[in-house]
Amino acid sequence: MYWVITTDATGRKSGLPSVLKPGWRYCAECQLNSPPRSYHCSDCAECVLKRDHHCMFTGCCVGYRNHRYYFIAVTYMWLGSLYGVGYSWAHIWQEVGGVTYANVLSLAGPHVAFLFGYLTWYTFLMTSLQTAGCVLVFMTSYLFLYQFFLIFNGQTMYERRHNTKIYNLGFRRNFVEVLGKRWYLTWVWPSLQSSLLGNGFNFRTDTLLEEIVENHKSV
Repeated sequence: MYWVITTDATGRKSGLPSVLKPGWRYCAECQLNSPPRSYHCSDCAECVLKRDHHCMFTGCCVGYRNHRYYFIAVTYMWLGSLYGVGYSWAHIWQEVGGVTYANVLSLAGPHVAFLFGYLTWYTFLMTSLQTAGCVLVFMTSYLFLYQFFLIFNGQTMYERRHNTKIYNLGFRRNFVEVLGKRWYLTWVWPSLQSSLLGNGFNFRTDTLLEEIVENHKSV
């Protein structure tokens, strides 16, 4: 998450042109020309290159330059939570006396089971942590699968909501667009220098699909 926060996701320092180019928009809030796939974030008070979303956990936007750090961080948290919860199950069932209907219910509401004397202080602590771990697995699974789905289809969250599909260049190319040219190494070394294919201003598109969309708009 350190690189998600410290990496500048905006285009203000990139020398944005003063002339409005085709496909670009003028941002009245920033008073700058905004390239395709870039949108203004009211929380950051900046236009973010290839903006995906504003992350509440990091307090910054996820965009063109820091998207790979966010995706890898979510992947690590998902795998870590799966490992932690899976590794603990055997000990949890041993401490509460095996897999029974009552013990399963105590995991759903350990505070209630403790108040009625069904759990000791130690088993209450263990079941509470395991329940919190299960919630974490659910949350990180959602984040990972949703991000994987977006990258797989060459979309950002905004583009997904507006059914924009012209940036889908195929599975491998879509992931290289996010993870960089050395994508196969960034999984084990996120801080590794891995050059992105573009510059955050111009993006390759599926030309055929783009022509179909333009023809549909003109009808």
